[in-house]
Amino acid sequence: MPAVTFSDLVSIYVADYAAKAAVDFLADQAVGAGFYTTANKDYEMAERAKQTVDEFNESVNLDGLLQVGAREIVAFGNSFWEKVTPNRLESLKVLPITSIEKVLRDQYGGIKGYKQTIAYGGKTLTPESVVHFCWNPVNGEPFGTGVLRVLAEKLTVDGETRDSLISVKARLEKVMPEIFEKYAGPDELWIFEGVGDDKLAEYQRLIKGKPKAGARFVYNRPADIKTVAVDPRARFNGYVEHLINQFYFNSRA
Repeated sequence: MPAVTFSDLVSIYVADYAAKAAVDFLADQAVGAGFYTTANKDYEMAERAKQTVDEFNESVNLDGLLQVGAREIVAFGNSFWEKVTPNRLESLKVLPITSIEKVLRDQYGGIKGYKQTIAYGGKTLTPESVVHFCWNPVNGEPFGTGVLRVLAEKLTVDGETRDSLISVKARLEKVMPEIFEKYAGPDELWIFEGVGDDKLAEYQRLIKGKPKAGARFVYNRPADIKTVAVDPRARFNGYVEHLINQFYFNSRA
């Protein structure tokens, strides 16, 4: 089992704007729009070989496979491709990243098989039937390490555990709307000294139904209006900039 489950990492990729944008940007830098082949035109056999390779690449949609594989490798550090027909590459299939639960190894680190999750049948795939792209394995782990893992890992120092960065970021973004709702507009306290309960209820209905801006009211009773000032520490610029950046990053991906 990976140190951080693939399911957790997939949740980060599909839900966090900045994380997805970072992964997509790096993957696009790696594979771009695809690739092309060249051959020495002075040799007929080279041209024929190029044509055969191009036809094969098109038949298996290698450009599409590379796009998916690059994103999985960048995000999760791993990508698993199954050879549906053993020892042949014509029928490659990218396995769902969440379908692999464990890499089975012998005492020397050799791969014995790939155990799938119960949701995907729970069977064990042979090493010969799986192409495992493993990027940046740490400390001899059987799985690679993608850029999203560090966001989801907790850190323990001197017995104290720091929450994962993604959870801290999510909590900060969660409270932003609450801060806006609390401080975006000043609260007012209307005081009508000596007014009876019935009349006060009438005033209350009138005031609560007033437009939010531009309205003025005149009463023949002593009244005092107190405005609850916005806390100067509640600066909105940083919050607005952060949220705009999230949409900006995601729109570029």
